[in-house]
This record gives sequence, structure tokens and C-alpha cells, in this order.
Amino acid sequence: MNTEPSMLQQLQTVAVSALEADPMFDGTMSANGQAIPVITEYKNDIVTQIETALGSVGICAVVVTPLFELFDELLYPGELSGWAYPSVNIQEDVPANQSPSGTQIHAITLASRVVAVLHCLPTGLAVGDVAESPPRFIGLKRPLVLVGEGPPLSYQVNFQAHVTLP
Repeated sequence: MNTEPSMLQQLQTVAVSALEADPMFDGTMSANGQAIPVITEYKNDIVTQIETALGSVGICAVVVTPLFELFDELLYPGELSGWAYPSVNIQEDVPANQSPSGTQIHAITLASRVVAVLHCLPTGLAVGDVAESPPRFIGLKRPLVLVGEGPPLSYQVNFQAHVTLP
């Protein structure tokens, strides 16, 4: 049984690591000095994690495993190259986050920072026959989307990245 993470899970891990290392996420830039939680579906119940983060610091980022689209669905299974579509959902409980105990980093500011951190970041993942070298996260033409006014206020930040599935 193969327990190695899939290429899509590896891409998710690259994004999470880059965000957690950034000063806006690690607490350096937070008014309360606390890190902004970066949540994935691998750390237990995702809904509880989001509720806990919003209740404690008032804001969080959610990074789920990306979706995938083949470049050419008519090719035989030997070449499974395509676009992965990673996205980061920023959720903010505005009253909690803008209070003295919150980070006081607005959701739109954090969403913009996600674009700055991930756009053109090399993925470090091996891909098959590819013109771009090395493969990178690429922000979509319209990377920021308002998902909901709240509560919680929510923005989705969207990317694509070339991957080859095994």
C-alpha cells in the first residue's frame, strides 16, 4: 500500500508551509502577537478548527487539497499532466478580530498577502513534459473573490499550478 502523499497533497503542503513562514501569518505582524491559523482537512474536524480559530484570534486561512483538470483528457493514462487549482479561503469574524484580543489584520489584507506570498512561488514538485521551469503557483487572472459578507467574512484566493499525477 502506497502511503506517500499524492501530488495534490504535496502541492497543498507547499502552500501551507509558505503561508505559515510568512510574518503576517506567524504572529510577527499581529496586534496580539498570535499566529493566524492555517487549517487543512488533515488536522481533524475542519469545521471545529475554523470555529476555534475564529473564536480565539478572529481570523484563519483554510487550504484544502486542490482540484485537478487534465490538459488533454483524450491522452492515454501514461501522461496525466494538468492544472491543479489550489485555493486559500480567508475567514474573519470581524468583531472578534478587530477587538484588542484579535490580530487586527483585515481579511482583505490577509487575502492580498496570500497572493503576494504564493504568486510565482516555485512548487518544487516534479512535473512531466513542461515548458515552464520550475513549475510555480500562478494566481488566476482574478485571484480574489468575495465568498460571503459574513458572518464570517470570507474571501477565496485562487491559483493554478502545473502538476503530473503518477
